[in-house]
Amino acid sequence: MRLRFSPADLAGVRLSGGPDLALELRFALRMLREPPHPCFGAWRAEVLRRFDHRLGRLAAAARDRDPAEVDEQLTAAFARVAIDPFAERMETLVAADRVRRSRVLLDGGLDALFTKLHPAVRWTPPILEITGETTGEVDLGGSGLLLQPAVFLVRAPVPIRRDGAAILVYPISCELDEQQDEELGALIGRTRANLVRMLRTDGATTSDLARDAGLTAAAVSQHVAVLRAAGLVVTQAIGRSRRHSLTPTGFRLLERPLCAH
Repeated sequence: MRLRFSPADLAGVRLSGGPDLALELRFALRMLREPPHPCFGAWRAEVLRRFDHRLGRLAAAARDRDPAEVDEQLTAAFARVAIDPFAERMETLVAADRVRRSRVLLDGGLDALFTKLHPAVRWTPPILEITGETTGEVDLGGSGLLLQPAVFLVRAPVPIRRDGAAILVYPISCELDEQQDEELGALIGRTRANLVRMLRTDGATTSDLARDAGLTAAAVSQHVAVLRAAGLVVTQAIGRSRRHSLTPTGFRLLERPLCAH
């Protein structure tokens, strides 16, 4: 698929502010119909086990009912099992991706943002080409483009239209379990791991971290000094405050590919 940009479209490129749960549901349903993906093995097994139990009850209750109503109930039941338990984790992953993409955009502009989006994406101005299931060419027509990360998408990015708006959905992660948090804690200590996770969105001041982590400002300063020496955190003086942010190395530490088997 080829997306053609006008100057107005380039000015209208946006980064999504959160997960699109309707799209996540769609991709999660597709994942159950296809051969198991290695990064979602544990998720798939648990969903099938729990949903199969609910499916029997729904089937019994569905006799002599409108098929559309039954389909709606099945979809809602699946969402409660497959999506809702991971909503907070998905919010965190999308927020971290937004911060990372924002930094790429600030440092390198749209060229860098598009070039680093996904291996299946090629940017040759004014054409953004996506190698995948969809073919053809679309003129965005001045509507711009929303870049929407998706946790349950494991294939190439997917361009879609919704209410006249152009959206490019791209995969970001398959890390839906708690194994990552446990391994990060084992690597740098639970307290420092917690501080790193707290910095994954927009950064924070020493007093912010102390308040949210339940620590003294002095203790936070000591932990941040260790993280800074390890190259995971940078600190900027703003008046009398110190604002801490993750470095690219810090983000990579959070994004290690830890697959659930």
